[in-house]
Amino acid sequence: GAISVAELATAVAAMLPVDEDAIERHLREALSLEGDPIPEEVLLERVLPHLDTTAADLAASSPRSAVPDLRRSSTRAEFLEWFRHWDSDGSGTLDARELSFALASLFFRA
Repeated sequence: GAISVAELATAVAAMLPVDEDAIERHLREALSLEGDPIPEEVLLERVLPHLDTTAADLAASSPRSAVPDLRRSSTRAEFLEWFRHWDSDGSGTLDARELSFALASLFFRA
């Protein structure tokens, strides 16, 4: 099995309060991850141990902007703020990647 650097960055950013683009750049630079996908042995032997030792520093150095709260009683304006937060490319729509990240973040916080 293998995972791409972008997929790994999305997963890490869903679990930690870090900026997804910043974590992807960090992984590529710090671990010299140029190609995709990351082979399973590299993930297990280099990437995961690196993330384990640097997670707190990454959260401090590359924080994600605060996620707007979304509740049943949220107003239209609050919903639009939440939507714009996750519409990372500013397209006015949530593509599958953006929606997956938003939902993973919601469920992780719950």
